Amino acid sequence: MTNEQESEEVRRFKETKIKAEQGDADEQYELGCMYAEGEGVPQDYAEAAKWFQKAAEQGDAGAQYSLAKMYRKGQGVEKNDKEAAKWFRKAAEKGLAKAQWELGCMYAEGKGVDQDYEKAAKWFRKVATDKEFRDYAQDKLDKISVETEKRIREAAEKGDLGAQIKLGEICAMYGDYREAIKWLKRANEQSKARKEGKMGGNE
Repeated sequence: MTNEQESEEVRRFKETKIKAEQGDADEQYELGCMYAEGEGVPQDYAEAAKWFQKAAEQGDAGAQYSLAKMYRKGQGVEKNDKEAAKWFRKAAEKGLAKAQWELGCMYAEGKGVDQDYEKAAKWFRKVATDKEFRDYAQDKLDKISVETEKRIREAAEKGDLGAQIKLGEICAMYGDYREAIKWLKRANEQSKARKEGKMGGNE
């Protein structure tokens, strides 16, 4: 880097810092990026996190995502998956694809949130049309589908009425009508037996 380039970066940093200190969320985010990358100033993750936090609290989606990443990695802040999930969610709700992807992964892995395949799938579906994440999202959705069906089948075999109905619906959706009828029949028989048991108990 030439002295001229260095002085330009320093000048930009100083200008950005002044505007950031005046409360401009865009400039606060930009300043956070400068500290994180070491542009015009020595790299300082703690300062980066501080400015990302300020911009994030003002609703800047990019800052919310960057702050979440820092919490996930433990850069400039103590590693905290719960905080990471919180800020990923805020950015995801604003439509930021990379935040939607990260939040989906956290739900799938049960990091910072309770493991929830339905919620994971919800966020993966949102990025399934995004060019950058399309293939990755579809792969995750396929894995979730297999894992979910496996859990439903296990519950159905143990006699869970709701799981038997759900499994019957899944089998029908895939065109396996013989299997679908089998599980829906089991569910119907169990439901009938429960009703008869309750009626018998009330007599």
